Amino acid sequence: MLQPVETYTAPDSVHPDGCHGFPSMFVDFYYGSRALKVGGTLMVDDLHIYTCLMTAKFMQKDPGWNMELMTRRIAIATKISDTLDGEWTNQPFVVKRSAKPDFLSQAWYSFLISSKPLRSRLGLSGLRRPKN
Repeated sequence: MLQPVETYTAPDSVHPDGCHGFPSMFVDFYYGSRALKVGGTLMVDDLHIYTCLMTAKFMQKDPGWNMELMTRRIAIATKISDTLDGEWTNQPFVVKRSAKPDFLSQAWYSFLISSKPLRSRLGLSGLRRPKN
């Protein structure tokens, strides 16, 4: 039974230990992290499974987490701030692993963003970014 919002207390620790397939592990991590209080502990085990390892590596690099322990099998981190709902450009783990746009693609994307009001008035809102 769900608790009324007024009486909800954030948990001190979270251990997502359900299905480790994609996207279940990431969904469990997201909602578990959101519920966890700042200063709380999140534990991920089964690091031999790709999704668990990626979750642990994300926490290791993200400024919202302090990795207390990471072995070949388990990772334990303390939540030091809420960073999950920030843009990807503020997540070092994601930035490092993302492709750098080439100049032409970046210029086209910038053009599409800046010209959106004009394109809408002219009925040209269907322009798409060219494929590389």
